[in-house]
Amino acid sequence: MFNFAETHSGENVREFLGRDSDHSWKGRLVTDEFSDYKVTFERGVTEVGSVAHARRKFQERWSTCGPWRSLLWLRNPAAGGAVSTSRSSD
Repeated sequence: MFNFAETHSGENVREFLGRDSDHSWKGRLVTDEFSDYKVTFERGVTEVGSVAHARRKFQERWSTCGPWRSLLWLRNPAAGGAVSTSRSSD
């Protein structure tokens, strides 16, 4: 599904999905990292990262840090490439 809006505002997404109504949509939403969408995710919509954005970030990391650090970054991008030793029950 695609919706065009004149502005790049999170309010457009919430209005389109009916997030401010009693019968709002719930599901997974693929977006870029625009901060205005964070409110939508705080209201019950699940954030799904864009593959195009992930690929671009990986390529940027590869060109600045080389292959080894890039592969470590894939395992834990939030830590800037540090490998997490903790196990998640997810």
